[in-house]
Amino acid sequence: MSDLLRDLWYFAAASRELKAGKMFRREILGEPIALGRDGAGKAFALRDICPHRAVPLSAGKVVENAGVQTIECPYHGWRFGAGDGVCKMIPTLVEGQPYEPGRIKVRHFPTYEANGIVLVYVSADPRFAGEPPPPPEFGLGDFTEPKFVIERIFAATMDNAVVGLMDPAHVPYVHNQWWWRPPSSGRKLKQKRFVPRERGWAIERHAPSGNSLAYRMLFGGEVTTEISFMLPGYRWEVVDNPKSRLFTLTCLTPEKRKTPRASRK
Repeated sequence: MSDLLRDLWYFAAASRELKAGKMFRREILGEPIALGRDGAGKAFALRDICPHRAVPLSAGKVVENAGVQTIECPYHGWRFGAGDGVCKMIPTLVEGQPYEPGRIKVRHFPTYEANGIVLVYVSADPRFAGEPPPPPEFGLGDFTEPKFVIERIFAATMDNAVVGLMDPAHVPYVHNQWWWRPPSSGRKLKQKRFVPRERGWAIERHAPSGNSLAYRMLFGGEVTTEISFMLPGYRWEVVDNPKSRLFTLTCLTPEKRKTPRASRK
């Protein structure tokens, strides 16, 4: 896929999907990734291919090796550091053999975990070993975890998925269910103020449309909302009234060339 989609942070999983000592396979930008949580509770992401015989590391297990959390390949037992991807042990080496396991490395993807979500940084350089740029900031404060997560795989390119995510003109046609924006309420001219944000834009805080039945049902009066968008594919909305707040975050993660994953929290 295009390098324009690399050197960026992507949503990988909800925190509750990662169990201590467990891992599973996920794909981002065509890269197979072993995603999991080590025995110390830290999230990790490694390329899901053992450099020895190309066996999926996600089929192995998390083990401690000389005080270091490692991923053990299920084929020959090679162990790779969960935090750096460096080989820590090759069981078939015998005493006196000069070979150094640390010369071998599986690709490591930096991770960031906060507010109940795990992000993975995908560099354009497969040998990247530096400090990644700061992850996106959604202004969640001390919010601990999402109350619900909905995922869907789209049969579309990432470009088309992003256009759909940020396009307001489709709203009166697609989102016209009786419980959200009833067709009987008609269509009204909307004037909203867009302001620039880092790698995107925001619709400044405003009162929601008068024909939005869901807002009235859930929040009553005195409701305001703000909608933000950030490349490569984050859209979040904060809905407030004097007593409560609703935050929704939609993330697009390109898996394969024509199958982005949309996750809404």
